[in-house]
Amino acid sequence: MGATQGSDPRSTLSPNKVTIEDQADSAAFWNQFEFTGLGAVTLPAGADQVKVDVYDGSAWVDGTAAATAALPTGVDDEDVQGIRFTFTRADGALFSQTVPAPNWTASGAFTVTLRETYRDSGEPVTFDHTVENTQTSQSTRTDGNDSAAKDATAEIDLNLGTHEIAVNKLTNEGNRLASAGTAVPFDLTIKNVGTGYLTVDGCATCCRPSSPTPVIRQRSSRPMPTVCCPTTSRSGRAPTARP
Repeated sequence: MGATQGSDPRSTLSPNKVTIEDQADSAAFWNQFEFTGLGAVTLPAGADQVKVDVYDGSAWVDGTAAATAALPTGVDDEDVQGIRFTFTRADGALFSQTVPAPNWTASGAFTVTLRETYRDSGEPVTFDHTVENTQTSQSTRTDGNDSAAKDATAEIDLNLGTHEIAVNKLTNEGNRLASAGTAVPFDLTIKNVGTGYLTVDGCATCCRPSSPTPVIRQRSSRPMPTVCCPTTSRSGRAPTARP
């Protein structure tokens, strides 16, 4: 999230405070996404502290203004349903005494993850709609010459995406020479190259008729593949599956 002095029209007066908030107009977003932490925070030129507040679903929990952004204590990440960045000076002065005021840029980032269920109903989140997230920004002055609150909205598209895999095989670590009767490693790599979630509970590979059952070594905690070696010729009869 971010805010600037604007461009059309451009603000010529320096503020005492800049506030960026993501909560009031983003109920659907926080119902489907879970806060996981703060990202990079940039103070506007002239400001020397930032205060981070979070909304816990019923009330705002205030943080403490400091040179480095920090979350308030007492609120677990999974309970955060809104966030607010407030940029000021410790002495309460304007960011700049120059008129027209120099340009400034403020930004605050945070990270989220998609929830498995809707926060309000507990039903599984569906992948068939878009979710809007709206931030509200405003600059204010102690003399009352405040800017109007400005909104900015972005959309997140939740869809099933595409399901596609790529398979790569490497025999004997790329060495094309091996002695007869010597066992050689055969690396089979399966990668999700689609845009959607793809859960692979296992895979099956088939060897030729009369081939000995290969020795499989597991390189991770993922499920082992099933090896099926046909016990008959390729006459159309189903092979016998072996673990």
